[in-house]
Amino acid sequence: MKFIGVLLLATCLNGCNLFTPREPELPTSGGGQFLWQAPTQPEILFVNLSNAFASLNPIDYTRSFSPVPTTDNLVGIVFTFVPAPETAAQAAALFANWDIFSERRFFENFRNQVAPRTSPVFTITITERLIVSQREQQLAIVYRLQATYTNPNLESLCEGQSQLIIKQSEQGFWYIESWRDFRREIPFTISELKRLLIN
Repeated sequence: MKFIGVLLLATCLNGCNLFTPREPELPTSGGGQFLWQAPTQPEILFVNLSNAFASLNPIDYTRSFSPVPTTDNLVGIVFTFVPAPETAAQAAALFANWDIFSERRFFENFRNQVAPRTSPVFTITITERLIVSQREQQLAIVYRLQATYTNPNLESLCEGQSQLIIKQSEQGFWYIESWRDFRREIPFTISELKRLLIN
């Protein structure tokens, strides 16, 4: 009986590799159906961005602009946001030094303004794609953000069109490096939402 126990233990230890280090797993976020996925394809990047809005998750949101999305460290991340011309005309100073920290602050303020027990819906439709290189693409998109706010002065529908530059990091993760915004049919763009929520 003792022999069988020793044999089973030896077999388990041999097959389990208890002391062999393994590759660390990428962290995932909470939120059930809104789990963050490693953005190894541009389409996954935009799914993550939409899910970050739906789950009101600022960490997952800023990951979309980071070449190293497994960390919450934003130091050294280069991100450019150029507002729609109409917004830039009245708030040029506000956007002059916009960076990843501004983006994070905007999203945290956005989360605080969303009505309880509601879930924003953010969609992106790619209308044009230019493959600059294996690791860089320039995209023309149309976006739409539907949200219910506690502040009655915020429009529930935000939409526009934008030009994005997305890149792939050395680790193979796609991220948004540059976002240039433009007005479409309605005047309430994401530029306007950022202008109202950055303070």
